[in-house]
Amino acid sequence: IAGFFAIVFAFGNGIIIVFKLFFTGKVIERLGVKRSLLSLPLFLILLSVMMIVVRNIFPGDYILMWFFTVMIVFSEVFKAVLYQPLFLALFQPLPAETRHKAHDIISGIIDPLGLGISGLTLYIGIHIYQHVDLYKINYVLIVLLIAWVALIFYAVRKYIDALKTAINKRMIDSGQLNLGDEDSLRVLKSRLKSPRPDEVIYASEILSKSHRPVFESAIPDLLFHEVPEVRLYTLNVMSALKIKTEADILYNIIVSDNSHDVCEAAVKLYCILYEDIVNKIAPFLDTHDQKLRAAAIKGFLKSGDLEPM
Repeated sequence: IAGFFAIVFAFGNGIIIVFKLFFTGKVIERLGVKRSLLSLPLFLILLSVMMIVVRNIFPGDYILMWFFTVMIVFSEVFKAVLYQPLFLALFQPLPAETRHKAHDIISGIIDPLGLGISGLTLYIGIHIYQHVDLYKINYVLIVLLIAWVALIFYAVRKYIDALKTAINKRMIDSGQLNLGDEDSLRVLKSRLKSPRPDEVIYASEILSKSHRPVFESAIPDLLFHEVPEVRLYTLNVMSALKIKTEADILYNIIVSDNSHDVCEAAVKLYCILYEDIVNKIAPFLDTHDQKLRAAAIKGFLKSGDLEPM
């Protein structure tokens, strides 16, 4: 028996190492929060139903032992590969003190308590019935798994509410939110359309660091936001990250934006990103707007093209 379990757990830990190294981030990003959380209970429900079908075809407890072995191994794999990193991410909307306390409660109290209750329940059942009925245990397991699925749907709704609160209160580290979950991203995307510049800038900061493609797709709308602070912030982020947009959009901002600071930032960015600055930017060297003329000079200096000057 010892040799059997040694082989089983060695196999399981080998899978954990491989998946943690190469697949954890990609799987969570592809599945998102809800489907990642649902993956384990749904997999176990599938095995439990298969166990009932196989039990009717092949009587005896031997085959059931193999099913329970597979359950144990893959439960550990799912927990290590998906649940542990996902739980750390789900704690992000919580305040730092609450986040640490929740992690300590789960690892120090909930996990040992659950294991203890499971062991005590099995001990009482064996003491009462004088044997282990894996078939009945499987039915109990199905009921618990269904309850688990229901709790996941409830928890995901609460997570979205907590995420909204955390964004409103600026509680999330802008570089830590690293989930591909569409519901989470939808909350951040909705903040990009807010009339409040602080909300738009905060959501932009998070997305530019954790979900850059999403931020880049929102740039055209951000560059024409009604509040100048948002337009200026977007141009500065584009400059820092060397993000390109259509040259015509940037040029239209230079010639038509009503904010001198935004025009100045647009000129500097145009000189960094594009090569046709002689034709487009050189005319601003003769403008009466001192800020715009200074921005054009700085842009040419940064680009290294000093001929127009």
